[in-house]
Amino acid sequence: MNILWFKKDLRITDNLALYEAYQNTSVINLYILEPELWQQPDISYRHYHFLTQAVKDLQTKLQSLGHELIIKIGNAVEIIQSIHDKHPIDNLYSHQEIGNNWTYNRDKQVAKFCLINSIKWNEYPQNGVIRGLKNRDGWASKWLKNNSKITDSQKCLTRRSIPHQISTDTWPTADALGIEHDAYDQKYIATRAEAEDVLDSFLTQRGEHYSKEMSSPVSAFSACSRLSAYLTFGIISIKEILFATQNRQSEWRQLDKSNKGKWGSSLRSFNARLRWHCHFMQKFEDQSSIEFINMHRGYDGLRPSTLNTHQQKLFAAWQQGLTGYPMIDACMRCLKQTGWINFRMRAMLELKWLQS
Repeated sequence: MNILWFKKDLRITDNLALYEAYQNTSVINLYILEPELWQQPDISYRHYHFLTQAVKDLQTKLQSLGHELIIKIGNAVEIIQSIHDKHPIDNLYSHQEIGNNWTYNRDKQVAKFCLINSIKWNEYPQNGVIRGLKNRDGWASKWLKNNSKITDSQKCLTRRSIPHQISTDTWPTADALGIEHDAYDQKYIATRAEAEDVLDSFLTQRGEHYSKEMSSPVSAFSACSRLSAYLTFGIISIKEILFATQNRQSEWRQLDKSNKGKWGSSLRSFNARLRWHCHFMQKFEDQSSIEFINMHRGYDGLRPSTLNTHQQKLFAAWQQGLTGYPMIDACMRCLKQTGWINFRMRAMLELKWLQS
């Protein structure tokens, strides 16, 4: 038996782990929902709402191709152990996860289990992030090389896998996991079709003035790509977006000058920011301590747990968009309500808190 473990790669296209797993004939497609993960402070109801849609969409896609997505609820090691006890596992396939300290420690436990039980864990890079990199010299060229080819993984699903007798668990509600509801108005649609539509509308309609309009909160909601959530959960890959952008650039170059519009600078700018997206993930991969330790010691002591009573009131006002600074409050309330704010406004919110 071989397991394909879906993590932050909830897609069947350009999925190298899927491609490699389906070189075997006996494969279990597995998603593990870990209740403890959803108690971590950096995960919220809006993330869970998005994930719920994404997993359901993936399950539907697999079923349409004659395959099942087995959902299990609980501790990853215990679930893999229970499968291994009934159906001895030869290989575990997944992408390398760039997550938080909790997922890092979970992966170490899974790796230990695999080693003890002679299971080969085949992990594949994603987003151009290079694990174990000693320095970032020449990183951009390595990134381009690692993102130079899209994996034709969906074709593997035409092969029939050997049937198995493994039941799937019922997907729990947010309430069942103790995830507190927030003010999020749930506008995102977390499906592959929606991700493709969002990308297409950006590259053919909304993105023409991206380089000029991405900074303003008035225009950014339309002018920015709005693909970040789909990238985070791996509904669409960075390579797919990169290739689509490059194809759009090629089409633009063929246009008559009168029809070129403002696309040239915007497509170049967006192309560069795809690399920036992965660069900062690479920085976190290389220096994971920044999840807990400030890169600059001047920021020490700004955590809510270290604040005096007056400072805690100021922090709460900042969180709720009640500082009295109209621009600051509008941006914070927008973030709370929609789950999104453009990057310059994020930087302004952070700076305002530091100044207060």
